[in-house]
Amino acid sequence: EVTEDSNGIYHITKASELAWVAQKVNSGETFEGKTISLDESLDLGGRYDKDGNKLGTEWTPIGIKKSADEIFPFKGTFEGNNNVISGIYINKPLEESLENQHLGLFGYVDTSTINNLTIKDSYIEGYSNIGVVCGRVVNGSNIKNMVASNIYVNAIKASGIVVGATNTNVSLSNLYSYNSKIYGNGLYIGGVVGVLQNASSLNNAYSNSIVSNISDGRLTATGGILGGISSKSVGNNLVSETIVSSGSGLGGIVGQLQKNSKLINSISYASVHGVNYIGGVVGMSSGTEIGNTLENIKSYAEIQGSGEYIGGVNGCLSSGVNNFTNIYSEVIVRGKDKVGGIIGGFIESYETTLNYKNIVSEATVEGETNKGELWGYVDTKTVLNILD
Repeated sequence: EVTEDSNGIYHITKASELAWVAQKVNSGETFEGKTISLDESLDLGGRYDKDGNKLGTEWTPIGIKKSADEIFPFKGTFEGNNNVISGIYINKPLEESLENQHLGLFGYVDTSTINNLTIKDSYIEGYSNIGVVCGRVVNGSNIKNMVASNIYVNAIKASGIVVGATNTNVSLSNLYSYNSKIYGNGLYIGGVVGVLQNASSLNNAYSNSIVSNISDGRLTATGGILGGISSKSVGNNLVSETIVSSGSGLGGIVGQLQKNSKLINSISYASVHGVNYIGGVVGMSSGTEIGNTLENIKSYAEIQGSGEYIGGVNGCLSSGVNNFTNIYSEVIVRGKDKVGGIIGGFIESYETTLNYKNIVSEATVEGETNKGELWGYVDTKTVLNILD
């Protein structure tokens, strides 16, 4: 047990004390209005042996969801004080069950703040909503100044190396993923965050990790930084040197940008290899009546797709009114059909408008059919507007 001081702060110096916090939260104590202060670096004991076997005590995440009506979130402030946590080990089946979701140091956080922490040398396996810092982040929570190093995540969907999934006005900033790996088998797999949703934001992120998804050609929304950005969410100042591979719907920074969302002030140096809908920055961009925005984007990626819609910046664009401003592409992009230095192509039969300004392509474009310096394929329902 940890005693609260006169300022409402719980000081953590041992792994057993951090485990006590998890036990309290998972029993219904939210720590709302309280601060958990990590005063020492901790080793939680998870390890591989020399033969690659997973060993160690399994960590129980702080915050759980037992059912739709039974959620036990962390609602306080966690101050890491720039300390390091190592050896997080969670090994759950890759099956759709709540017990196999919401996995990380924190499993489920709501209206909370988590700051200033490095997590290294850790392993997490499970179904979805997985990130080494937090699996599920909701309702105006803030997470900033996080470093993940030498992390291994194996998930099915909605997972990232640092954070799994967000929902509703979440703010993420200064998140970094170094020399880590994430493997997925479905939608929304990211080198930093799985999916950013409902007016959430990610500001300042970097990854040089490995991101891989299924290889049978299904749409996966897999990205070097983010699997997906959706519903009025924003990614800003994101830099990717990630290796992204397998499946369709892959982007050097974002797998899928959709529903009036934005990606701004970002650079891709990624290597992206897949089947269809492959982009050096964004794999797929889609919306309803209101499309998406790309602004101040540079792509120096290396992109290769064995199928169609392969682009130096954006693999494919479908539906809505979209805005591209200050876009630069100096890439090598290779595909079979619908290959472009900026956009691979506009999806057939969708009413899509692109308003664009200051787009420059110095790309090397290689394709068999429908290839171009800017875009490979323009559908008859596509409207292109050059802005002054």
